[in-house]
Amino acid sequence: MTASELKEAKAAAQVAQGEKNEADSRSRADEVLISGYPEEADLERTQRQKLDVLDQQIVAAQISLRSQEQILADLLGRAAEDERAKKDVPEDQIRQLAKMRKQVDEQRLAVARRQVDRETAIAGFRDEKIRYRELKAKLAERNKEQ
Repeated sequence: MTASELKEAKAAAQVAQGEKNEADSRSRADEVLISGYPEEADLERTQRQKLDVLDQQIVAAQISLRSQEQILADLLGRAAEDERAKKDVPEDQIRQLAKMRKQVDEQRLAVARRQVDRETAIAGFRDEKIRYRELKAKLAERNKEQ
C-alpha cells in the first residue's frame, strides 16, 4: 500500500468510526427516551415543565429590562433638565448614562436570546416527540411479532 492509499484508508476508517460513534450515541439516546418516558404524556409533561422554566426566565429578563429602561429614562430626564437650564451635564452623569445604555442593550439581547432558546426548544421538543412515536411504533411492532 502506498502512502497515499494508507492515508485514504485511515481517513475512511476515521469517518466510519465517527459514524459508528454517532449511531451508538443515537441508540443510547433512544433507549433513554423510551425508558425515561413510559407514556407520551410523561414526555409532554416534562417538555411543558422545561418550557415553563424558559418562559419564567424570559419574564424575569423582561422585568429586569423594564427596570433598567426606567432608570435610563430617569437619567435622560435629568440630563435634559440640565440642558434646558443651560447647564453642562456632569461627566459622572454622562458616564452613568453610557453605562446604563449599555446595560439596557445587553438586557435586550439577553431577552432576545432567551426567546430564541425557547423557539429552539419547541422545535427540539417537536422532533423529540416525533422520534418517541417512531420508537414506540417500532417497539409495538416488535411486540406484535413475538
